[in-house]
Amino acid sequence: SDAADPRYQALKTIIGPHHNLPAEQMAGARTVISFFIPFTRTVVDANRKDPLVSEVWAETYVLCNRLINHLSTGLITLLESRGLRAATVAATHTFDPVTLKAAWSHK
Repeated sequence: SDAADPRYQALKTIIGPHHNLPAEQMAGARTVISFFIPFTRTVVDANRKDPLVSEVWAETYVLCNRLINHLSTGLITLLESRGLRAATVAATHTFDPVTLKAAWSHK
């Protein structure tokens, strides 16, 4: 998507001022690459039944964040090998493994 899309600015209000805009992540950013990794119905349903966070959801969340980091690193390597600049934010860099909560995660 276009890094200048005004909907990115809206995330500062919807999520909070700590949410980085594309240009804050990488000066001169023009394009944002997004990808989606769905959780299975079993994982989603388990989390809905738990009043806080289900164990299976927390375990899947951690594994998914490792996958996001792996994919992002590989994508950056590929883009940079073609002479392009790229950046990412570690998934999820604010995750607390004790409380199983994060200020914001990759969504």
